[in-house]
Amino acid sequence: MTPKKSAIELLAPARDLACGLAALSHGADALYVGASRFGARQAAGNSLDDISRLIEAAHFYSARVYVTLNTLLFDRELPQVEDLVHQLYHRGADAIIFQDMALLEMDLPPIALHASTQADNRRPEKIRFLEEAGVEQVVLARELSLQEIAEIRRRTERIALEVFVHGSLCVSYSGRCFASHRWGGRSANRGACAQPCRLPYRVTTPGGKEIAGETHLLSLKDLCNGPNLEDLLRAGATSFKIEGRLKDISYVKNVTAWYRQALDRIVEKEPSWRRSSCGSEVFSFDPAPEKSFSRGFTDHFLHRRQKKATTLGTPKAVGVPLAKVLRVGKGYFTLPAWTDPGNGDGFCFFTARGELEGFRADRVEPEKTGKTGNPEWYRVYARFGSHLRAGTQLYRNHHQFFVRQVEKSRGTRTIDLRVSISGATSSAGEPLLVVTATDEEGLSSRMERSIPPSQRSGEAPSPDRGRANLERQFSRWGNSPFRIRELSLDLSDPPLVPLSWINSLRRDLAEAHQKKRSSRRPPDAVRPGRGTAPFPTDSEEPSLNITNTMARNFYRRHGVAGEIPPAPDILPREASRENEPADGSDRPVMICRYCLRHELGICPRERKPTGEAPAPPASPLLLEGPPGTLEARFDCTRCEMRLYLTSRQSGPEQAPVAREGPE
Repeated sequence: MTPKKSAIELLAPARDLACGLAALSHGADALYVGASRFGARQAAGNSLDDISRLIEAAHFYSARVYVTLNTLLFDRELPQVEDLVHQLYHRGADAIIFQDMALLEMDLPPIALHASTQADNRRPEKIRFLEEAGVEQVVLARELSLQEIAEIRRRTERIALEVFVHGSLCVSYSGRCFASHRWGGRSANRGACAQPCRLPYRVTTPGGKEIAGETHLLSLKDLCNGPNLEDLLRAGATSFKIEGRLKDISYVKNVTAWYRQALDRIVEKEPSWRRSSCGSEVFSFDPAPEKSFSRGFTDHFLHRRQKKATTLGTPKAVGVPLAKVLRVGKGYFTLPAWTDPGNGDGFCFFTARGELEGFRADRVEPEKTGKTGNPEWYRVYARFGSHLRAGTQLYRNHHQFFVRQVEKSRGTRTIDLRVSISGATSSAGEPLLVVTATDEEGLSSRMERSIPPSQRSGEAPSPDRGRANLERQFSRWGNSPFRIRELSLDLSDPPLVPLSWINSLRRDLAEAHQKKRSSRRPPDAVRPGRGTAPFPTDSEEPSLNITNTMARNFYRRHGVAGEIPPAPDILPREASRENEPADGSDRPVMICRYCLRHELGICPRERKPTGEAPAPPASPLLLEGPPGTLEARFDCTRCEMRLYLTSRQSGPEQAPVAREGPE
């Protein structure tokens, strides 16, 4: 269980500077952001200067910035990565998110290291090993249940547990998918995934019997664990991560704001828990994650193995079910009044053949007004083709009014201040006004200023007016990131000074305190020396993801003996026989907890009702699709599925990075 008084972290994606700033203003406690290279999202890189700006903005709120260097690395890249880590440390980054164990062999500055989910963090033995190696935080596999997370917490001591709570899901364990590389030379472990899991496949037996027609059986719904946040906390997780470094700024604002409110409700109910950054937010819209991009929601394996976990009809965002079409006319259709459609809304539906079609509303008009003066239904004018029928289930995947609300939202995040005003005398005997601002974390800034000669004590025509002016002007913080919570005046005879003088003092105090907060650096990480604790080889296959000499040396030092083959990501797509396992079988291109047999209702472990024929044994299934033919093999003991690419079609254009290898 998460210890009481633990700091709870809401970790939001920052595709770029604008998205990162938006995430902070909408409640993020931490950001994860890609550097210009070596991140698992090649299209989401950022310059060092932009990362520095994010660091300064985040540190003002005691929020943190984690930089992703979570691809596999080649030998010639290792000096570049080590140099980049030093630069990020000097710029104040709070942690590096990594996959490649080579980083644990480097001469790094004292910056915190977080193990990416790409490092395949599924089992307690692996997490305990990473803790002993000096890793401060670990991103757990998305497939874990509450019981498995709790067991990891029970068997570890200090390492913080980070879990994904929202966003896209991979069908394979992260870091254990090589399908994109084998198909088209674009390595997911190098940040260039071509997403073959989002393509349609036809499922047959090896004998050719069709089990399922062409559908998206490997395309999972999106994760949404908002209703399970308290359960995750009690299981031991403290960092809640939103997926989406390739999502737009509206998604970041909306989803971050929704989880901020959800976590604040938990903290309010359980005051012994606390958020890990400071400030309070005000939003100009009501957050609703279902109104941002999603393929439908699932909590994945958190409580149990689920059916209907995939988006069979399409890998695209369908949105939320709206209503069935009432009537279709020439160039228009009608919807019930409660659906409240608007101009520019996006709709979609599935045709009788199961194909997705979508369109935008050009114009919306009330069809009929009842006795109350409210419309009874709406007429929606749009170009929707010939397949829309009365009774068709319609989905709304773009809510124009809501999107505009979110786009306009800048979010307001302020830090509470207690301000005290008193008098003092300078060393030269001049009277001073002393103002001290103390924020909600106890950090203080002090400002002294000589009282203008004409307004010194005893010369003010009205002490009451002087007090009123000070109270009024120091209660006005305007567009600054501060909000006055308490104001106290310890002055027997407040001077009547010009309002401009008071405002200048208040602005200078705000600027000084803002600089003090933003310039703070994270504490240096304390990592143990290079140990020799044995790597838990029973928990995984370390050979799968070794692409450089340093990583190989790391595993050797930690007791991995014998021949360690290179990772699939640096082999030619047609792997040669000498690089295959000793039994001659090919390597899997995906390793999954998700199971096709379970999804299709033909799992031999599931009990059938009396009278039904038993399910077929867990023999392989074939998936035929654009990448070629995949063979699904089932390990019913471990309840896992492995996919093998047995024949390959022409893949997407190769990414040059995937053709490189260690030198």
